[in-house]
Amino acid sequence: MKHKSTRITILLGLLALAGIFFAADFNLSRSQTTSEHRLITYHLGDGPLTPVPDGQRLTVAVAGEHAFAAKLRQALLAELTSSNLSGSGTWQVTADTDSNNVHLLVQIDNNETFWTPVYAQATLSARLAHASDGDLSWHGTSPVVMESDDDAFTLRADGEFQLRDRSGGLLSRPAYQRLLAESMATEIVQRLESSYTQIQ
Repeated sequence: MKHKSTRITILLGLLALAGIFFAADFNLSRSQTTSEHRLITYHLGDGPLTPVPDGQRLTVAVAGEHAFAAKLRQALLAELTSSNLSGSGTWQVTADTDSNNVHLLVQIDNNETFWTPVYAQATLSARLAHASDGDLSWHGTSPVVMESDDDAFTLRADGEFQLRDRSGGLLSRPAYQRLLAESMATEIVQRLESSYTQIQ
């Protein structure tokens, strides 16, 4: 009877430990993350080189596997809000990629993630489309034709991002998802910022 009770206690302890690693958000690991990108930009007109004119909102949509897409939406909003791309406008996020006013669309094409509590690795790839005027009707067409009825500045960006990571140490699954999402979001926002800066 005593041995049975011990086995049950050990089993319950293992289940509780597994629950912690799958539900809690903690990271006591070291990560080696590399990234590659290809970003093509087009611009037209004159005016303030910012994607957020005064008092306007820009919408970012992320399409792909639900759990990681949700993490990436949250990470992108945080990065965009604190970036130079905000101006005096605001960003909002949506899962609806069919909106007529999406300014930044990120499509997750590949999410190969291997996770254990002590070692994890991942390869992520995503496509990006950005339009400062909220018109992504050109996305997926070639060549990209830009027309404007006024001299308002418009920038469009089309590209691909790839992220590779290896992490070792104590690492929960939610924390690893967050680490990947924040790394991808940082890379995307930094490249968009550079696109505007290089035009000036």
